[in-house]
Amino acid sequence: MNRFRTSSSPTLEKNVRHKNEVAQSYMEMQSFLNEHQLEYFQGYYNGTYDGYDIEDLELKTARFGIQKTPNMAFHSKETSRAMYKHDIFNTNEFFPDSPFGMKRRKLVKTFKVEMNAKYKEQNGDITYVLSFQPRKEARSAFSGKVWIDSATNILTKVELLIQDASKCPFIAIHRGGVLLDVNMHITKTYDRMSEGVRLNSMDFDFDFTFDPQSFYNVDNGVFYKQRPHDSINYKPIPSYRIRANAVLAAYNFNEEFYIPKFDFPSHEFADYHKMIAFKHHTDFWDCYTTFRVGNSEKNEQFLDDPQTVTHKTLFKKNSISGVGMYEYPYRHWAKKRIYLRPPAKNEEEKVPDIRTQFEGNSINAQKYNLVAQILFEVDSLCGNWQYRTRTVYDPFQSFYNFERTPRSVAFLNVYFDLMEISRRKLNAKLDAVENPSEEIWMKIYQKHKEKTSARMDTFFKEVERGTREEDFLKWNALVIEELGIDNIQMFSIPEEESAEE
Repeated sequence: MNRFRTSSSPTLEKNVRHKNEVAQSYMEMQSFLNEHQLEYFQGYYNGTYDGYDIEDLELKTARFGIQKTPNMAFHSKETSRAMYKHDIFNTNEFFPDSPFGMKRRKLVKTFKVEMNAKYKEQNGDITYVLSFQPRKEARSAFSGKVWIDSATNILTKVELLIQDASKCPFIAIHRGGVLLDVNMHITKTYDRMSEGVRLNSMDFDFDFTFDPQSFYNVDNGVFYKQRPHDSINYKPIPSYRIRANAVLAAYNFNEEFYIPKFDFPSHEFADYHKMIAFKHHTDFWDCYTTFRVGNSEKNEQFLDDPQTVTHKTLFKKNSISGVGMYEYPYRHWAKKRIYLRPPAKNEEEKVPDIRTQFEGNSINAQKYNLVAQILFEVDSLCGNWQYRTRTVYDPFQSFYNFERTPRSVAFLNVYFDLMEISRRKLNAKLDAVENPSEEIWMKIYQKHKEKTSARMDTFFKEVERGTREEDFLKWNALVIEELGIDNIQMFSIPEEESAEE
């Protein structure tokens, strides 16, 4: 039993958890209602690994598809985060307890441990297989098995199971809905190295009952939290038993992906929000086939199914949602104009408080912050160095606490257009390089980013939200010259008459 404890295993403590390593990593996830597939997710990451566990997963790119049940769609938003939050040796609020890392006295009191097998590896090493199960409180602690190398005390495989878990890394997105009878099965495998161990893969299977605790009108499909007084045409939404399986593989510790350059408001920002900012990288998926698991043909058929809403349409009006699945999505520049969001009418409508304020000299500057960024990405694909740029409006770090007027909307769009002009100038600089490399292009991007930031500071100070007519006309004229868009003319009449949001 002492083999479970890092405190009693100097080899484990010294050789396994001494440094972080980064590896190209692949994750795949599927969910089902009975035999009907509900979703498929496939993504590449830079994974940071600390011996037995995953410290972080930084998204490179991903694609996915979702199909509806008769009444609603199921969407696993942050499976990658659930996977890297699992820690073999430390308990947290997301997962039940396990015996690893416990002191002997607590371990003996909490778990029953038995020897299941003992066998010799091909290299002559002896491996012990131990099983464990909680003596009581089965809903709050894992059962499972562990494979231990007898010579080094290194864990080579861990299997964890629990039925009806009292805590788990999932919550219901649907307002008022609850998750019941959550079961989990986690398997981690490891590669023994000269200096310790590396995570090879993690399999995470789970299933649960989702109870919407809501009603719907059979005539028009409208949902209600409580049954209305006129209850003839209203029926309770049935519960669903959902099962899912996810796999993560760290397959290349010698290289890292180039992660798109984009500043998010927090480190643990949801993958799906990042996917909206990054947009689908077609060239990557066409060229990169280095590592994939599962039935590729079946997955492609699911993504190509007309009933599947994919990464190409989920964030827009689609068969699942009339306004897209996510509020306040990142907006990529196009000639179609963007609008300032009206002030929130209540607390529930407010954007999460992860915004920063524009650091200007005037008092007015503290009342608004407009943020657009030039996304920059470099890859070696199909034998060639390629770059990708996008001009992206950031709704999470932008706010505007003045009255929304046609001029304020023109001000917003002139700013966004100036960022697009800057992106095009960046592209011209990148294209002028005869023998490109990641280092050369990166230096050009960083220098251009600094100049763009200084230029936008000048714009904000000169036009004062578009109220300084002469200066604002000058910047608007620049947009007309470069892009052929006259924002002042376009928003000279009330916005509700000039265009539809």
